[in-house]
Amino acid sequence: MLSITTAEAGEMKIAGSLTRQSEKAEIALKNRDHVLNMGRQLEEMELKMRDALIHIYFGKVCEVFGNMRKFQGNKVEQERKLMQAGLTAALAKRRAAQPEE
Repeated sequence: MLSITTAEAGEMKIAGSLTRQSEKAEIALKNRDHVLNMGRQLEEMELKMRDALIHIYFGKVCEVFGNMRKFQGNKVEQERKLMQAGLTAALAKRRAAQPEE
């Protein structure tokens, strides 16, 4: 489980579950061959599951954080526009107060 705590967003927990099943027919002349075949198959499945986790789980986390940054960016953009409007109004007032030549 992934848990993140920030002052602005509070606490966020992300959790999930992934189950996979695989079947493969291989030749096993001795018990040792059977164990080797099972180990190989387990390692292949582990790699597939790890890749799936990277693409799905961490991809979603990146998307969520990207949206959070975008939301915070909107707030900053609004503050910038308010400041710009205030400066524009102050300059217009100043120009109006100056005598024309």
